[in-house]
Amino acid sequence: TLLDFVARMDRVEQVAQHVDNRVGAVEVKIPYLVQHVGVVRFNPFADKGGDQSFAMAILDDHADGAVISSLHSRADVRIYAKPIVGGQSTYTLTAEEREAIARAMKPRM
Repeated sequence: TLLDFVARMDRVEQVAQHVDNRVGAVEVKIPYLVQHVGVVRFNPFADKGGDQSFAMAILDDHADGAVISSLHSRADVRIYAKPIVGGQSTYTLTAEEREAIARAMKPRM
């Protein structure tokens, strides 16, 4: 009985080590996963239409990711994507895109 118990404890130890290794690998990846999303709806044409246009920031814990903007008008819809690194872009960001990034990175309660 004691030998059986020791063998089972060895298996439990192996499984625990395997789980610990997998958890460690996941912990390394977590900061690079999309965790922050911010959306701002707006009307780019003050004289007509509604808040059908939007800017959406999709970021990881390093504030890296992308901001996607959609401008809706009666004639067409235009979609733009800009890379974001450290909360900044090499492309000029609109006020709505900056707001979406700020909302995405706002601390959650």
